[in-house]
Amino acid sequence: MTNIKTKRVKNTYLHYIEAAFIIVLFTLKAFFLYDYIGYGKYSVVFAAMTAGAAIGIYALVSWISDRGAATWALLGLYFLFSAVMFVDRMYYSYYRKLPGVALLGMVSMLGGVTDSVRNLLDFSHLLYLVDLPIIAVYLLAARPFIARRTARRSAVRLASKINRIVSTVLFAVLTVAVAVTVKVTDLSLGNMGGELFLYHFTDVLSVMVGDRFSRDVDTGGYVQAFAETESEPYYGLAKGRNLIIVQVEALQGFVINRDFYGHEITPNLNALIKDDSFYFPNYYYIVGAGNTADAEFTVNNSLYPPTDMAAYIKYTDKNYYGLPFVLKDNGYKSAVVFHGYLREYWNRDKAYPYQGFDHYYSQESFSSDHIIGLGVSDERFFKESVQILKTKEQPFYAFMITLSSHHPYWLPHSDRMLPVPEHLDNTLFANYFVAINYVDYAIGCLIDELKVAGLYENSVIVIYGDHYGMPNDSENYSLASEFFGHLYYEGDFFRVPMIIHIPGSGITQTVERPSSHIDVMPTVLHLLGMRNEGGVMFGHNMLSDDTTPVFLQMHVKRGSFVTKDILFVYPISGVLSDAKCYDLKTHQRIDDGTAATAEKYAEYYNAAFKVHQDCAAIIESDSIRIKPKK
Repeated sequence: MTNIKTKRVKNTYLHYIEAAFIIVLFTLKAFFLYDYIGYGKYSVVFAAMTAGAAIGIYALVSWISDRGAATWALLGLYFLFSAVMFVDRMYYSYYRKLPGVALLGMVSMLGGVTDSVRNLLDFSHLLYLVDLPIIAVYLLAARPFIARRTARRSAVRLASKINRIVSTVLFAVLTVAVAVTVKVTDLSLGNMGGELFLYHFTDVLSVMVGDRFSRDVDTGGYVQAFAETESEPYYGLAKGRNLIIVQVEALQGFVINRDFYGHEITPNLNALIKDDSFYFPNYYYIVGAGNTADAEFTVNNSLYPPTDMAAYIKYTDKNYYGLPFVLKDNGYKSAVVFHGYLREYWNRDKAYPYQGFDHYYSQESFSSDHIIGLGVSDERFFKESVQILKTKEQPFYAFMITLSSHHPYWLPHSDRMLPVPEHLDNTLFANYFVAINYVDYAIGCLIDELKVAGLYENSVIVIYGDHYGMPNDSENYSLASEFFGHLYYEGDFFRVPMIIHIPGSGITQTVERPSSHIDVMPTVLHLLGMRNEGGVMFGHNMLSDDTTPVFLQMHVKRGSFVTKDILFVYPISGVLSDAKCYDLKTHQRIDDGTAATAEKYAEYYNAAFKVHQDCAAIIESDSIRIKPKK
C-alpha cells in the first residue's frame, strides 16, 4: 500500500517537472531570439519577462482549475509560441523587423516567392521547432500511460494547492526582479512593449480594434514647407519631357563603379552617371511591409508607407495626389505602369487606378518565351515596354518595375555574363552580382531602344534601387565585409543608387546630400518646372541645400535616421543604450553603449517619430489632398 501511495505522489509531482522543463525551454528560446534580434545585454531581462508571463499564465490557470489543466495550458502555449518565435526569426532574418498579425492578409504573396522563402530556411531557425515532435511523441505515448496511474484525490488536492502557491510566488519573484532591473538600468516601462507576449498581444489587439489616429496635423504646413520655387537651381531643367522612372529590383549602391574580381559590375549605369546625369551616392531606400510595392508607393506619393502591411493593401483607395495626378493636371497625356509579373500581386491591379495610373501592363502584356525567376526577363521587358511607349501621345509618364534581380538571384546560364571565381560558384553572394550585372545589361538595352524609338532625347530617365539585395546573414555578412574592406553594416545595407539622367542637358553632377525615396516626387516636379500645391509631400528637393535627415523605417526601427555624417539606428528593444551610431566616412561605430550618447540625437529621432505619426494620421484620415480633384 505504501509503495502504491509513493508512486501516486511521484506521478503527481511529474506535472511540476513537466511545467518546469517547459518554462526552462521557453526561457532559452526567448533568450536566443532576443539576442538574435539585437536586445544585447538586456536579452536576459526580456527572457525573464517572457518566462514570468508564462509562469503567470500557468499560475492563473492553476487558481481557476487544477495543476493538470495548467500544465496542458502551458504546453499549448509553448507549442504556439515556439511556432511564433520560428516565424519571428525567419521574418526578422530578411526584414529586420518582427512580423505582425496583419501580415496574414498578405500570405497569398508568398506563393510567388517560394524560392526566396526556401533560401531563408536555416538550421538555426528550425531549433525553435525541433523539440516539438519529441514532446508530441511523449504526450501521445508516454503520458497516457502515466495518466492511468492517477494519484488519490487528497494527494491531487494537496498538490494543486502547492502548485498554486509555488507558481504564484515564482511569478511574483520574477516580477520584482524585472522591476528592480528597470529601476537600476535605463530600461523603462515604455520598453516593455518589446517583450514577445506583449508585442504580439498588442499587435493582435490593434488589428482587432483598428488604427486610431487622433492627431491634428497641419497638412497645409507640409505643402508650404516643400513646395518648390522658380528661384531654386535647375527649376524647369527638364520641362515638357517624358518622365520615365525605372525601379530596379534589389539594386544596392555598393555595385556602382565597382569591379567583381576584375570585371565591371554595372558598366551601363557607370556610363550614365558620367553623362548628363545627377547622381546621388548617399541615397537610402524607404519601404514598408510591401518592400518593392511600398518603394514605388513612396516614390510616387512622397508618403511613408505603413510597416505592418503593404500600402496598396492597407490603404488601397485613399484620395491620393501623387506624381501621376500632378503630371496629368499639368498637361501630361497619360501615366502608365509596367511590371512583368502577376497582375494582382501586391494588390496592384486594384491600387493603381487610385494612384492615378491610366493603364497597367503586367505579365500577360509581354512575351512569355524569356522568363527569369518570377517573370518576364528585364531585357524582354524593356524592349517590349518601349514598343508600347512609342504609341503613346507625349509627354507621358512611364513607371517601370524590373524583376530579374529578385532574391535568390538565380539566372539561367545563358543569361550570365559576369565571371565568378570557382570558390564562390553557386553562392548567393556571387549570384547577386551576376544578377545585377545582367540587369545593368538590360538597362543598356533600354537606353538603346529609347534612342531607336526617338524617345530618348525628349525624356528624363530616373533609375534607382528599390531596397537592399544582399542579406546580412552569417555567410553573406562575412563575404560582403571582405568585399567592402569593412564590416557590412546598415550604411551599406540601406544605401541604393539614384540617377536622374537628362539627355542633352549638359549637367553632370554628384549630389552628396543624404536623400531617399520620399524625396523623388518633389525633386522630379522641380526639374519638370511644376509645383504641387494640391497635396502633401513629406520629401524635399534633393537638389536644394536642405539638411533634413533621412528618416529610415522597416528593416530598422522607426526613430532611425541618416545625416551627412552619421547613421543612427534606434534600438529594437527601445532601450537607448542599445542604440547604434556609425560614422559614415569611417564606417565605424562611434557610440559608447550609453543612453547619454543616444540622447544627444533626441532632436532627430523625436522628429522622425513625429513625421511618421503625422504621415500615418494623414493617410488614415484621407487628408492627402488639400484641394478637390480637377
